[in-house]
Amino acid sequence: MKVHRTTIKIGETVVLRGTGFGPNQTVDIDVSLTPLAASIPGQAPARRSDGSTVAMAAVAFPQPAPGHLTAQTNAAGQFTVSFRPTEIGNYTFTAAGCQFSAFLKVLPRKKGGHQQLPVTGDSMGTPLKVGGGLVGAGAVLMLGSLVWRRRNRFGMGSTR
Repeated sequence: MKVHRTTIKIGETVVLRGTGFGPNQTVDIDVSLTPLAASIPGQAPARRSDGSTVAMAAVAFPQPAPGHLTAQTNAAGQFTVSFRPTEIGNYTFTAAGCQFSAFLKVLPRKKGGHQQLPVTGDSMGTPLKVGGGLVGAGAVLMLGSLVWRRRNRFGMGSTR
């Protein structure tokens, strides 16, 4: 049994082809899924807040089978069946009663050609507002102290 393409993006369809079965036979295909936990090839490695890289290990806990396929062979013992995965991960297709297996890796679809960070708010707006307010308050206090000093200098501020 072979998979038309061994790596696809989520939402794409893959074609399974099998040969070497009996003529006009019904083939039961079990589908199992192992999630992707390690970083995707071509992507930046995972990093801690201090900048050091984190070693990722693949998770080897198979999830419940997302489906079961049935195919009908032709007179030559060959079959073709389409499969559209619904989850990201490593899929294994095993023909029941035979030792035939095929593997498929399903990757997430990138948005816009590059990965974008989520927008979580303005990082400079609040500090600039607080800083501007403090500068304004300082200017008012400085002008107030100058006015107070001039008043006292000419004897206008004393109540003698």
